[in-house]
Amino acid sequence: MKKKKNTQLGILVVMALMILSVVLPFTAAFGVTSPYWDNRPLTMHPGETIEFELILQNMVGGEDLTMEAEVVDGAAFATLTDSTTVYAVPFGTNDVPVKVRVTIPNETSLGPIDRIGISFTPIRSGEGEMVELGAAVKTDIPLIVDPWPKAPERKFPLPVTALAGAGILILIILIVIGVVVARRRRNEKI
Repeated sequence: MKKKKNTQLGILVVMALMILSVVLPFTAAFGVTSPYWDNRPLTMHPGETIEFELILQNMVGGEDLTMEAEVVDGAAFATLTDSTTVYAVPFGTNDVPVKVRVTIPNETSLGPIDRIGISFTPIRSGEGEMVELGAAVKTDIPLIVDPWPKAPERKFPLPVTALAGAGILILIILIVIGVVVARRRRNEKI
């Protein structure tokens, strides 16, 4: 019985090492940068459309990668707009753009709408070899739908009637001063 448990444990350890040998080099080599994250969510209004880019990078590992992109969460709002969803990411690059368009329908409810998730799966193939898929990297974009801001109300420091009254009062004072000055000049000439 003890020999059977040791054999099963050994098989599990070997399988775990095989999985890690495939996943660890890939995760160290590939990255996705996004203009939106948890502390800077994508905030939009109903009826609005925004386009932005995710940037793929492959700076570690020494191997060229080919990645396939897919919107896995929030596909009702987000689409990939490039002509293909397969991206070549050569070793040493940090500037491969992935264009994303997000459209919020007018009837969308307000508030947080979870996240838009875009997954990047490596496609590995060699000449005469089978196509092999590796571990995927997913980027999450938090999305918040806000109402359109209301037009600001025009606030006057004084009510309009008070301003009009002050203007009329100043006009009357100026007329009175003008009449008094005109009478003095006429009296001086006589």
